[in-house]
Amino acid sequence: MGLHHLPNRFGKVSIFSDLNQLVDISLNKYYSAICGITEEEMNKYFIYLFEFKRDDTAENALKQIDDKSYTLPFVADHRTLYKIGVAFDSEKRILSEWKVAED
Repeated sequence: MGLHHLPNRFGKVSIFSDLNQLVDISLNKYYSAICGITEEEMNKYFIYLFEFKRDDTAENALKQIDDKSYTLPFVADHRTLYKIGVAFDSEKRILSEWKVAED
């Protein structure tokens, strides 16, 4: 199991930056030819499983996905499953960290 980037343009738009006003056009059907993936393709080939932790680490969020077998309902699914652990800092009121692992 290795860490990977999500297979779309979100790697270019950081949800943690000061530029949160950017508009992501990668899932807009009118721009799919230049962005490389449509929403239909994303749903056809990928599953995204999120776990959020408040005042904890993204690594612990990923660990909880594994420890509690959250991926079990998707075992027979042919799509690539991405586990995404997200940490929320309640004092700063921001998403402070995220990690992605392919199952």
